[in-house]
Amino acid sequence: MVMTEEYKAFRRGNTGAIDRFAYECTDLITATVSTMEHAGYDIDARRKLQHTVNQSNAKRDGGRWFK
Repeated sequence: MVMTEEYKAFRRGNTGAIDRFAYECTDLITATVSTMEHAGYDIDARRKLQHTVNQSNAKRDGGRWFK
């Protein structure tokens, strides 16, 4: 996958790879949101689901949002 290769390149010190990595991440976000929208998850449903996932992750991680 291009996204993971760009991230690995960035981690190896190729600072130019971060922009390509971000582009690939954004492309993935766009495809995911479009697919969810097509499946019937409008913005309100996605927000509710994101909140549920965030709460679950915070509970799992002892209340922290990031490890």
